[in-house]
Amino acid sequence: MRPMRLRALNFATHQDTEIKLKGIDAAVILGMNGSGKSSMMIDCLLVSVFGKGRTGDLDNYIKNGRR
Repeated sequence: MRPMRLRALNFATHQDTEIKLKGIDAAVILGMNGSGKSSMMIDCLLVSVFGKGRTGDLDNYIKNGRR
């Protein structure tokens, strides 16, 4: 199954980020170091499907108390 969109709210460096993937077969994600590329494209999916990211500690990803 392919994701159609990714949305991160208060997740890692993202306050409110949405990426729409419908109709996209291949993409290149560019950005400066520390801008959140891996957290959005890897950890966001891992946490949503398996309940843990690459480090396994949700406290590193989810920013409690933010809106």
